[in-house]
Amino acid sequence: RSFDGYEYSEWSSAQWFFAIPRVIRVPVDESTITLAIDEACNEDTILIAHGTYLERINPLGKAIVVAGTLPAESTIVMNATGTPVATVANGEGPSTIIRDLTITGALGSMGVNITGSSPQILNNVIKSNVNYSHGGGIWISRGNPVIRGNRIIGNLAYTRGGGICVDDEASAVIDSNIFQLN
Repeated sequence: RSFDGYEYSEWSSAQWFFAIPRVIRVPVDESTITLAIDEACNEDTILIAHGTYLERINPLGKAIVVAGTLPAESTIVMNATGTPVATVANGEGPSTIIRDLTITGALGSMGVNITGSSPQILNNVIKSNVNYSHGGGIWISRGNPVIRGNRIIGNLAYTRGGGICVDDEASAVIDSNIFQLN
């Protein structure tokens, strides 16, 4: 039997609920990325349709996948409010994945802010982000993320790390990325 998306079974007169991983489609199931993340449970996937989204990504400590529709250039997440386009700063681990997106337009902050977390950032285009301090494309502080298969293009930081800045006791796997004009 099912109940609100959960499988239900009885065992020794106890009731157990098991969450079944879901795919939450933006904008079909939820109108925004933020609402989809709010709705998501661990192990869910948020699949974002082609288009441009003026909002931010923050997994809120959840072990979820936030993925664009291929190719990455067709699913654009941008923000020009002085805050990062994507923030992963709630202790997320490697089961938190941001992939197949174009992350762009951060002005006065970084494209991706990873603080105290260890997500996977895979196969994205991270471009045209301008930070007034460090880590224009990606800033990593106190985490152990995997940064793989991304194209990191045309990002600027006024002090250091236009493409990526690894700082504050962080250790990152940075593998198979393309860096241009940072």
